[in-house]
Amino acid sequence: MSGRSMHFVLVGLVCLAVASAISCSSVGSSYNIMCLESERQALLQFKQGLVDESNALASWKSEKDCCKWRGIACNNQTGHVTGLNFSFSCDSYFNYSEVPLRGAMSPSLLELPFLNYLDLSYNDFEGIVIPKLIGSLSQLKELKLAHANFSGLVPPQLGNLSNLHTLDLFGNHDASSENLEWLSHLSSLRYLNMAWLNLSEAVNWPQSLSKLTLLTKLQLSQSNVSSNFVHIDLSHSQLEGPIPDVFTSMLSLVTLDLSWNKLEGGIPKGFQNLCSLESLTLWSNQLSENIEDSVKTLSCAENTLMTLDLSYNQFWGSWPDLARFSKLRELHLGKNQLNGSVPASVGQLSSLEHLSLSGNSFTGVIIESHFLKLSHLHYLGLSGNYFSINLSSDWNPPFQLTGLLDMSSYKLGPAFPKWILTQTNLTGLYLSNAGLSGSLPNKFWDIFSGLFQLDLSMNQIRGKLPNLSTMSLSNVYLSSNLLSGAMPSFSPELRKLYLSNNKFSEPLSCFCATQAPYLGLIDISENQLSGELPNYWKQFQGLEALKLEKNKLSGKIPSSLGNLKRLTLLSLNANNFSGELPSLENCTNTTSIMASDDSDDSFGLSSDEVGRCC
Repeated sequence: MSGRSMHFVLVGLVCLAVASAISCSSVGSSYNIMCLESERQALLQFKQGLVDESNALASWKSEKDCCKWRGIACNNQTGHVTGLNFSFSCDSYFNYSEVPLRGAMSPSLLELPFLNYLDLSYNDFEGIVIPKLIGSLSQLKELKLAHANFSGLVPPQLGNLSNLHTLDLFGNHDASSENLEWLSHLSSLRYLNMAWLNLSEAVNWPQSLSKLTLLTKLQLSQSNVSSNFVHIDLSHSQLEGPIPDVFTSMLSLVTLDLSWNKLEGGIPKGFQNLCSLESLTLWSNQLSENIEDSVKTLSCAENTLMTLDLSYNQFWGSWPDLARFSKLRELHLGKNQLNGSVPASVGQLSSLEHLSLSGNSFTGVIIESHFLKLSHLHYLGLSGNYFSINLSSDWNPPFQLTGLLDMSSYKLGPAFPKWILTQTNLTGLYLSNAGLSGSLPNKFWDIFSGLFQLDLSMNQIRGKLPNLSTMSLSNVYLSSNLLSGAMPSFSPELRKLYLSNNKFSEPLSCFCATQAPYLGLIDISENQLSGELPNYWKQFQGLEALKLEKNKLSGKIPSSLGNLKRLTLLSLNANNFSGELPSLENCTNTTSIMASDDSDDSFGLSSDEVGRCC
């Protein structure tokens, strides 16, 4: 996936999932009083420091009321500028002709004395340090600089923003902090997101956070509780050691995300005081504790906890008592060391939407009663355990999954389970090594037309694939089956294609109709493909690996392979190619070429060049 496509995925999630204080579409609404001339000039100076390639700020004309400019909010009684929303994530998500703003931040911002909202998220400030001048915007209440490509040390001057209640620095991968003492001065802080910042060198960071605890012990009896919650996100921050006790005294803590760090030990016993906790995300650490003890530690939050993510750790023990967590919506326990049977009582968690148990050592039998009241379930991941699944083919599930169904490596066949065909809104279906055989059901591809990811590998599925160009499939895993006929064309969204070890035959003429600029991997090795390779490979500029070995392909190698600049692996051996391998001088990333086998045909490469770096 390219940088820009990843950007659009990220910003789309932000725009669709987060209700910000300033609406994405109404920032520039009408006001009774025009903006002040001095502040209009300050904004124009600020614009001069930006690179606006797509003319996103075209409405900023010196002769117009700046309160009506895009991204500007004003006080409708005084005309003072109070908000600047330049987040690329809002207005630009559905406008693919726009690109993020670049450039520098002008000191003219200091001439906006009543500015309380500043959002520059998802723009590109090209690695500059977060400007110290932001610390002089004394009226700021919300500062959002997420994914804005800042680097260097976070300026401690941000600690001067005593009115700040929201600080979002998420996703500035090259930014860091060696001392978080400045955080202790943010007496109004309620939302802190420093995910992906490097805090590995931060000195005494728990002590810095501890100075906030007196400021975050809120009276939950207040009428406007929702505006007083505390959110802390320090994921992907290279934190080490045990989870510090500092969080245990934040009695109004609602969400805590410490995922993807190197934290050890267990959940601190002081978490038993966090009765307002709604979301605890600790996935991908090195935590190791009896999971029954961990869950008991969270008992105070039994009436509030909605998300519990302990996946990708080393928690051990048998299934914990979760019955009292009646509001639990997401339960992530995958990739741990859990054992024993999964009780049918899990089927009583009627609010559950996401259940992930993959990659443990659970045993026993999963039956229909395990899902009895799970009518809201959207995601179900069960692969990689030792239990068996005994569900009637004609079972009518109480749920309609809209995410992923993963039941790989369980005996579900030989016939395709009819109950799975009722899940028509799936975006991911993983049934690898499920004992399936024969042809796929009629209208399979129509029923699952919304799939993004499909894994039916390592089965005995027969038949031909239809034209899949109208589907949205991005990752296709159909290796090690008995599929035959010609390879069809695929979706423009295709990223990975695994079709090896099947019985595909005929030339690749149909596949060449695929227009997939982000396709990164093609593995169609070990088939019966014949004919010459079409000269169309330049349309796959994102291709990193191409595996064509062990087929019946013949003729010359097409020159368009030499235009794949991102190609790292090219495997052509065990075919009937002739002539020389075309120039790969443009394939600057190529690290492995497998272009010959036991035969004498090495396509013009010397013996010491075959199979080594290009």
